[in-house]
Amino acid sequence: MDANFNLPLNYPLVLDDREYKIIDCIGSGGSSKVYKAKNLTTGYYVLIKELFPADTNERKWGGIRNKEKLVIPEEYENDFENLKERTRREVQTVYSLKIENTIKNGGITVDNSSWFQKYHGPYEANNTLYSVIDSNSGDTLYDIMSAENKAKNFKNFTDICECILRILEALEPMHLKGYLHLDISPDNIYVLKQEVDGKRIHNLIDFNSAYNIKSTEKSNIKFTYKKGYSAPELEDIGSAADVKDGDLKDATDLYSVVAIFFELLTGRLYNDDEHHDEDEFTKGANVVNGEDKESYLFGMSSLLRNCQRIS
Repeated sequence: MDANFNLPLNYPLVLDDREYKIIDCIGSGGSSKVYKAKNLTTGYYVLIKELFPADTNERKWGGIRNKEKLVIPEEYENDFENLKERTRREVQTVYSLKIENTIKNGGITVDNSSWFQKYHGPYEANNTLYSVIDSNSGDTLYDIMSAENKAKNFKNFTDICECILRILEALEPMHLKGYLHLDISPDNIYVLKQEVDGKRIHNLIDFNSAYNIKSTEKSNIKFTYKKGYSAPELEDIGSAADVKDGDLKDATDLYSVVAIFFELLTGRLYNDDEHHDEDEFTKGANVVNGEDKESYLFGMSSLLRNCQRIS
């Protein structure tokens, strides 16, 4: 991330008459930056997501900062307005998912109160938009599965299966309400230190690409395609306006979950062009501390049952 474009440390950011002190920039992507901050009224720590488009391969323009204010090239102001609308839609999506703590569908009752961080805003400041996200202590899955941390966090195949099951649990409430996340990747999964039944809660974050397959309203949402994680159909579709019936389904998200599973097992990204037979997959038992084939297949069958239940 370009630290020159970050808000300065200790910067006093005022949103909705509340003052926050910027502690650190903890993440930066193609469209936004995420800061750890302190609410100076309550003393609580929060995450603040700042809309700050970067110059990327897909987007040939980006913002710059002039005395804390975002500056967008004049010829791209309409594009920036579209990004602002996308930010507003993200917060509304999270609100729609949180509005009912209990979801009932086909006899299944799912309490979703633990699986989504609470968003506030978005608020206008510095010529851009900010969303305030209630912060619980934790780390992104990207950090947890990094080379220096993977060995201590994933000691055996069971740990990998537990991680994938927690992701499926977080995804299920979205699917029951007709939403697809469409941007599931390790950097968009936040693993809390908080536990339920001895297991750390996994939160899905970043709902910029979330899509309601039950809605008849056409929108201009631009889908994010991440090589190694996104389903192939996302690369071909591009935006919500191009979606036809049956193009996107629960399996589109499940593809990304399986891609994470593959990466945890092998230490590398999945390639769409690869094909694997059953014998090659059962060898995965030896990838994680040489566990036997029976335990490997038991874990696989457990994951498949959960995939089937939410698809």
